[in-house]
Amino acid sequence: MSTNTKNTLLDRYKKLLHKIEYKEVPTVIRVNTLATTHEKVIERLKKELVELTKIPFLRNGYTTTSKRSMASMTPYMLGYYYIQETASQIPVEILNPQPGEKIIDMCAAPGGKTTQISQMMKNEGAVHAYESKKHRIDSLMNNIERMRVTNAIIFNKDVLEAKGEYDKVLLDAPCSGNLASDKEWLSKRTIEGIKENAKIQEKLLHKAINLCKEGGIVVYSTCSLEPEENEEVITNVLKLRKDTTLEDTDCSIGSSGLKIFDSKKYCENIELTKRFWPDECPTQGFFIAKIRKTKSKRKEK
Repeated sequence: MSTNTKNTLLDRYKKLLHKIEYKEVPTVIRVNTLATTHEKVIERLKKELVELTKIPFLRNGYTTTSKRSMASMTPYMLGYYYIQETASQIPVEILNPQPGEKIIDMCAAPGGKTTQISQMMKNEGAVHAYESKKHRIDSLMNNIERMRVTNAIIFNKDVLEAKGEYDKVLLDAPCSGNLASDKEWLSKRTIEGIKENAKIQEKLLHKAINLCKEGGIVVYSTCSLEPEENEEVITNVLKLRKDTTLEDTDCSIGSSGLKIFDSKKYCENIELTKRFWPDECPTQGFFIAKIRKTKSKRKEK
């Protein structure tokens, strides 16, 4: 990164560094009710001298301060839980998958959100898990198998080639990440790189809306705190469409999305989106938007 670019990012965040600085967070697990019950996991981990604390705003989330590796324990191998940071579990909670629905996870690997979707669907219906990178397919397949998922189909192809119509769409978009979860973030990122990511995200969000049926839901999320990858993506996409509306996430934690940044005003109702500032929430940095498809465009061939 050039000194000028680094200074630009430092200037951007000099008043916000206390909000986004690197933050150690407790290990969080999601109990897998496809394989077991909360009570059995709590009891089993007690025998391993691991204490769990329920996260009140997550259906299946628990924190632990155990210094032992949660991925080395037998209950993990048996698929009784998935290690998944708090904020990472929230997009699927907002998507609210139901048994019998047809849902697409557009950027699926390593499978945390895919398996969470199937869990909430009770393995009833269909989940299409798209992952374009071949080297990430093994981890996706392994987690789907370990977590006892039987209603997911993996597609190792570019999701921009996807066809069909879905009840709900999850787009956990590739992004720049954030300083709260990466100590070296400022040395890796540039404004130019962030803007390039935003172009890809806009293309993916247009595709997500096209894949969604009339009346269906699209949930867009990133682990970035950059307005260009969040509020600006939502604004740029929605202003070009007449078939969408932003909806309240009904999430009990987090702050409203930014209405304005660096003299740029964002779209109407952008405050319905959610930002998770690490200094305010028991999470790492995150952004989530919930979009309703209000009418159907001509189907893609």
